[in-house]
Amino acid sequence: EIKDGQGKDVEIKDGQGKILRCIKLESKRPDFLANMTFCATRRLQRCDPAKWAMTNVQLLEFFNYMRSTPEYEAAKQARGYVCLYDVNSLFVIPWSRGFGCGVALLMNAHAPLKAQVMISHAWAEDVEELVSSLSSWASRIQPLWD
Repeated sequence: EIKDGQGKDVEIKDGQGKILRCIKLESKRPDFLANMTFCATRRLQRCDPAKWAMTNVQLLEFFNYMRSTPEYEAAKQARGYVCLYDVNSLFVIPWSRGFGCGVALLMNAHAPLKAQVMISHAWAEDVEELVSSLSSWASRIQPLWD
């Protein structure tokens, strides 16, 4: 059985590695992520990395689910904002652990999406600023992403 990290403590650290807070993982893995066996995800690992993509709508769904959790709120209280390191430790790793692939493939397991653009981000940036910027950008070129 694949565990989603519930009950595990995750350390939220500042830029110098000082622990700001320990957060216990309590939230359940979202239903919009495929619940596949490792054998099935092996097939996904072999698909072209250009197909490891998600839509802007899926990004917002993932973000809104994260933002609704007590873990997100605790991380935000600890630092003042939630960065991508926090997102990775609190959500991406626990929710994809044991599947052998990341969130985008788990959201599109039956039909992986080919990326139209590649977006880079800073790991220490505020995830709310990132999502706001991407949403603003995507709204201007909607036909490209959806």
